[in-house]
Amino acid sequence: MIIFDIIGVGVVLYAISFLILLCFVNCDLRLAFYEKLGRSLGRMRGNVVFIVGASSGIGEHTAIILAKNGVKLVLAARRLNELERVKALCLNSSEGKLTTNDILVIQMDILDIYSHKKYFDQALRHFGHIDILFNNVGRGQRAVFEIIEASVDKQIFDLNVFSTVHLSRVAVNYFINRGVGHIAVTSSLASIMGGPFASSATASKAALNVSTNENTIIFKTISKRFFLYFLFNVILIVIHNRYFFRILDSSEGKLTTNDILVIQMDILDIYSHKKYFDQALRHFGHIDILFNNVGRGQRAVFEIIEASVDKQIFDLNVFSTVHLSRVAVNYFINRGVGHIAVTSSLASIMGGPFASSATASKAALNGYFRSLRAEMVGKNVAVSLICPGPVSTNYEEKSFTDRAGEVYGVQATGKMMGTERCGKLCAVTFANRLDEVWISKFHHLFMSYMAVYFPLVYNVVLNLIGPDKMFKTYAPIEVTNNVNRPRNK
Repeated sequence: MIIFDIIGVGVVLYAISFLILLCFVNCDLRLAFYEKLGRSLGRMRGNVVFIVGASSGIGEHTAIILAKNGVKLVLAARRLNELERVKALCLNSSEGKLTTNDILVIQMDILDIYSHKKYFDQALRHFGHIDILFNNVGRGQRAVFEIIEASVDKQIFDLNVFSTVHLSRVAVNYFINRGVGHIAVTSSLASIMGGPFASSATASKAALNVSTNENTIIFKTISKRFFLYFLFNVILIVIHNRYFFRILDSSEGKLTTNDILVIQMDILDIYSHKKYFDQALRHFGHIDILFNNVGRGQRAVFEIIEASVDKQIFDLNVFSTVHLSRVAVNYFINRGVGHIAVTSSLASIMGGPFASSATASKAALNGYFRSLRAEMVGKNVAVSLICPGPVSTNYEEKSFTDRAGEVYGVQATGKMMGTERCGKLCAVTFANRLDEVWISKFHHLFMSYMAVYFPLVYNVVLNLIGPDKMFKTYAPIEVTNNVNRPRNK
C-alpha cells in the first residue's frame, strides 16, 4: 500500500505546484517554459511568416515583434491603409534588419476563399518560400443563445472557421510538398471552458481547435437501444416507422401506442423545427428532454477536402442541432425546467485524424452547448454533452469524404462499444442530468484523459505512433490519400 500512498502524495504535490506556478505567469506553463528556456526569437531571422489579420490587435503586434527579430513578413488584411501603417512600424522596429522589400503587403478578403491560392502564390513568388502561416482572423459575439438568428451562426463560421480552414489547406499542400512548415491559428480560451453570451463565436473557436441525411432523419441505433432503459418523462423523438413497434415491444407494457409519437422530419429544414416541436407539445402537453442525436462522420485527408463538404457537414452536425435546441430552450425557459442532451464525440476531445471537418463540427457543438450551460445557470435547464467513442453503428459507412455527394461506404470493424450499452449510459445521463459524459472502451477513454489532463505526454505518444495507427485506434479502417480508397456516389 505504500506505493499507492507515494503516488497519491505525488499527485497532490503536482497539483499544488501547478496552481502555485500559474499565479506567476500569464500563459500556460509550457509556453512560459519555452519563453524562458526555449529557442530564441533571434534564431527565426530570415524566416518568412504570412500573417492574416495583420492590420490591428494581435496580428499587428506579433508582426512588430517578429520584425524586431529580423523575420520577413507577409501582412494580409482588408484595410490597405492600416497594413501600410503596420509595415512602417515593423520597419522601424526592425532597426535595419529588414528593408521595404522584406515586408509584403497584400490586401485580401479572407472570406473570398477562391482568392486564397492566388495571394499565397503571390507571397511565394516574392520570397521564394513561406515558413509559417499565422491565421489570426475572427470576430467575437455578444448574444443570448436562444435568440440568435441562424444566419448569424453561418456568418460567424464563414469568417472564423471556413475561411481559415481553406487558406490552411492551401498552405498544408505547399508545406507537405516542401517537406517542412508551420501553421498557427488564433483560437480562444472560451473554446476550452465555454463562454456565456457568445455561443456562436465560442463554438467557432472550438471548431478550430480540432476540423446520411435523408428526407427522413432516423434516430440512430444508439437511440433505439436507449428506449429499452428510459421509459419515463416525455422526450421529443424522431424515429423511423419501422422501429416503432420494436421500441413499443421493448417497453413490456409500460407504454401504449399513444405514448410514442412518430414524426417524419428533415432536420436540415430548420424552418420546420418549431412546427414539429409544437406538434409534440400538442400531443403530450409537455416535453422534458430534447436529445439531439443526428450527424455524420467523415473520412478524408485535411488538405484535399472541398469547401462545400465543410459546409454540408456543419449544416447537418451543427447548425440544424443548434437551431432545434433554440426552439427547445425558449420553451424550457418559459416552463421553468428542461433538459437538452447532444451527441458529440470523443474525437472532439482528443482530435481525430482523417476526419477534420466532422471532428471540428463536434467540437463546435461542445462550444455551443458549454456556452449554453453557462447561460442556463439558475434557470433549471440542464445541458448534457454526450461524447461517445467508436460505437457499433453504421456511422462510418455513411461518412462524408473529401468530395460533395460521396459516402465512405465501408463499415467499421474492430472492438467497439455495443449500442445497447451506449444507450443505457445515455439514459443514465438523462436520469441524473449530468453535464458531460465520455462513453467508450478503455483505450479511447485513456487517450481522451491523456489529451485533456496530460497534453504534453499525449502529443509525444501521438508523434511516436503516427496518425495512421492513431486512426486505427479510433476507427479501424484504412484511409489513404489515393484513388484506390472507396468512392461511392
